[in-house]
Amino acid sequence: MEQHWKLKDLGLTIVFSVIYFAVVLAATIMGGIHPLLYLFVTALIALVAWLPYMYVMAKVPKAGVVLIMNLFVAIAFVAFGELANLLLGSLIACSILAEIIRKWAGYKNYKGIMMSYILLSLSNIGSPLYVWVFSDYAISEASEEMSANYAEILSTLTSPWFMVLAIAATVVISIIVGVIAKKVYNKQFANAGIM
Repeated sequence: MEQHWKLKDLGLTIVFSVIYFAVVLAATIMGGIHPLLYLFVTALIALVAWLPYMYVMAKVPKAGVVLIMNLFVAIAFVAFGELANLLLGSLIACSILAEIIRKWAGYKNYKGIMMSYILLSLSNIGSPLYVWVFSDYAISEASEEMSANYAEILSTLTSPWFMVLAIAATVVISIIVGVIAKKVYNKQFANAGIM
C-alpha cells in the first residue's frame, strides 16, 4: 500500500474532518441541555461520528488521519475560546494512541480501525473530565455560564462512577456503530482492501 499522501487524500481528510468537527460541536452544544448529556458527550460523539470516520478510513488508509481530524477540533475550539488544558491533553493523547494502534494493526485492518475509533470517540473526554477532576471549579463555572439548576444537577453527578459509566458507554456505542459501519460501508471497505 502506498503511504504517500496525495492532494486528493488531504482534501478528502479535510472535508471529513470538518464534518467530524460539526458532529463534535453538535454533541457539545447538546451538553448545554442537560448535565448528563454533557458528561456523556463522548458517547454522543461515538453515536454519530462513525459516518465520517469510517468513510475516511476506507478512502484514506494512511497515517495521520486521526491527528488531522482532532487537529480541526483543537483549532476550532481555540478559535471559540473553549479549548481547556484537559481537552487539549485528551485530544493529543487519544490521537497519538489511535495512530499507534492503526500503525500496529495495519491501516487496512478493520479491528485496528475499530480500536482507533473508540479512541477518537474518547478523545473529547477532557471536557467533562473537569467535573470529576476539578468538581468545585466545574460546578462554579456551570452556575455562572448555565443556570443554578444545571449546576445543582451537575453537582450530583461528580462521582467517579459516572466517569466510568461515560467511558463504558462510549466504548459500547463505538463497537455497536462499528459493526453497523462495516455493513454500511462494506463496498468501500472491500474496495480499499480492509478486512
